[in-house]
Amino acid sequence: MKRVILGFALFLFLSCNSSSDKVYICENGSSTTFHVKQTCFALKKCNHKVVTESQEEALKEGKHVCHFCK
Repeated sequence: MKRVILGFALFLFLSCNSSSDKVYICENGSSTTFHVKQTCFALKKCNHKVVTESQEEALKEGKHVCHFCK
């Protein structure tokens, strides 16, 4: 029983951690924002390739979160 609970806790931790780290960026060459939601209104207006990366990477690149996604 302990293994089941530990396995379930580990699964929840990994799934929550990975999904909250993923952000979306419109690769137009001058984008300074990233989007937390793939369904964001502003991201849907992107006419270029949308790339996925970690939030940590986006912040290191000087990008900030979209005000619609906050």
